[in-house]
Amino acid sequence: MDYLEAIQNFYKNYYSSIDFKKWQDKLSNEIYLSLHSGGKEVPMVTELCEVMSKQNHKGLSIESKKIHGKKSFVKFDYLNKKTTKELADMVIVSVVTLKRKIMLLKTAFIQNKKAKNERLSWVCDIDQEQLFLLKNFPTFTGTSGIFKGKEITFLNHSGTLGNYGLFTPTGDMVFLTARNVFCNQSSGDKVTFDDIKKAASLNMPLVNTVDGFEYFSKCGIYLVNKDYIAFPIGRHNLPFFNNYNYALDVHEIVKQLTYFNIGEPVNEFKHTADNYLYNYTKDLLHLLGYKIDNNQLIRNSESGDIPDEGEIGVILNHLELGETLG
Repeated sequence: MDYLEAIQNFYKNYYSSIDFKKWQDKLSNEIYLSLHSGGKEVPMVTELCEVMSKQNHKGLSIESKKIHGKKSFVKFDYLNKKTTKELADMVIVSVVTLKRKIMLLKTAFIQNKKAKNERLSWVCDIDQEQLFLLKNFPTFTGTSGIFKGKEITFLNHSGTLGNYGLFTPTGDMVFLTARNVFCNQSSGDKVTFDDIKKAASLNMPLVNTVDGFEYFSKCGIYLVNKDYIAFPIGRHNLPFFNNYNYALDVHEIVKQLTYFNIGEPVNEFKHTADNYLYNYTKDLLHLLGYKIDNNQLIRNSESGDIPDEGEIGVILNHLELGETLG
């Protein structure tokens, strides 16, 4: 089965499946229950990781692990000065495989913030230096955590590598790329839910659904050869395996996560878009008991913490398309 057949398979078994939608709803409800406990950001991230751990539906599985240790701080140039900030407190690795061979690998850094009520909406304070880091990913040097002593440059081609997860006072969660946060700040260093909703209402939908998969096929999935699809996948306007800029609540987050629309494309087939990010992603997979060998995702019998790993929640979103064949 080639990649085009794999996409058709996903459309049939997931995107058009009532059972899959029910599973998404169930996972969303479990996340809501964990978020309603309230508390500070770090415990909420820990509870979120616990809920996401060992979720599965057919060939799709979600695993998570909260790593405890030093937070990963990095030093970079901000405007006309040097500054040091935390990189993120959660990272999502999404991987689509076909008989273990990697078809798509994506990574998303997420900085979680807790919003507060203010007048008729809620508002979230945004550290402008950290926002600059997550939006632009300037070359940085690690001062603690996994990047300590290393100079790193992430390419961030799609603009979806750096993101925010905003915990709302109502027990919900909103997801935005760092660029969207930057563009939607109406009052200097704050973003409100009203700002986000207005911006979202002006965004064009990801795909114009006319005739189901027949339309998606006509949009064009142009295979250069059997092993390689033109990069990035997102430009083909598929409603999955794409790039999404925002999700307004937990239901939308789960939907876009399980459609593999969140994060920066790192690798497609044997083609790596960003070597630094690819190597870092492999380290994260090792933490969850996996390794990449000859472009195959393999369960590793030896797993464990990377020395000096930072305090971070790691979520692996894995789809094995070979298991959905009937």
